[in-house]
Amino acid sequence: MVTILIEAALRGEEIVIAKDDQPVVKLTPVSPVKRRRQPGSAKGLVTISDDFDEPLEDFKDYM
Repeated sequence: MVTILIEAALRGEEIVIAKDDQPVVKLTPVSPVKRRRQPGSAKGLVTISDDFDEPLEDFKDYM
């Protein structure tokens, strides 16, 4: 029974346990389930201009 309640709480259901018709415990997940990063998942979302490593106009006096 406890496992079923825990699984329900992890799915986002609100679980309140009562004693003598008074709520005494509320089950909530401690932290969200972390998804593992997948290499290459941002492919095509980031672009770098051709002049990325060219000196900036504002800094030409320091060169």
